[in-house]
Amino acid sequence: MREPNHPETAESLRRRLFVALTLDGSTRDELERVQGLLLPDLAHPRLTSRHNLHLTLVFLGEQTLRQEADATRAMCAATRAFADAGGTSFRLSLGDLGCFERRSRSVVWMGLRRTGSARAGYGSLMKLQALLEAELVLTGLKTERRPFRPHITLARGCRVAPGTGEKSMEDLLLRRSREFGLAAEVGADEKCPSFGVDGISLMWSHHPAGGALAYSELSRCSL
Repeated sequence: MREPNHPETAESLRRRLFVALTLDGSTRDELERVQGLLLPDLAHPRLTSRHNLHLTLVFLGEQTLRQEADATRAMCAATRAFADAGGTSFRLSLGDLGCFERRSRSVVWMGLRRTGSARAGYGSLMKLQALLEAELVLTGLKTERRPFRPHITLARGCRVAPGTGEKSMEDLLLRRSREFGLAAEVGADEKCPSFGVDGISLMWSHHPAGGALAYSELSRCSL
């Protein structure tokens, strides 16, 4: 067999990567339920598929295979540092709805609770993410220079649908958060859906065989 002119090596092959928390089935069920409730309010939404729902810790972008291996080593170093500091597996509680504005369209997401019984888990998440980012930088990998704001993306490319009675996406999501019982001031923390965190995953964003966008787990480091 003839060798290719440009063989894929550790330096030539690049993949779009990010580090994330993966979600269990019951959490995906709850997020899909909220997507369904929101759907009549959104014009032209591109919903995140069930399999792709996740919480990004650090976005890395296009990386070589060598950098991919460096990222995995940094992840494991971060989880060891987290454990050395007394960190263990923890739980996070789903919170209210929010959005990021992208020109005339919005990215709609669900955040996390950070008060009451959810405070400890949220604090553990912030410590873990800070350790992870520090270890990635030490390996020479570049990360996004923006404050970490934990969220789970539900839909992209959205506008407020006609007939909702709201002019802005922010106002719409604030009202729906209260109506759906997701706002911090509504309901007891212990009644809010929550999920466990026992590891972090290196994910690959790609289109298998030119098909739909998929996020595939490449490696995982346990807490």
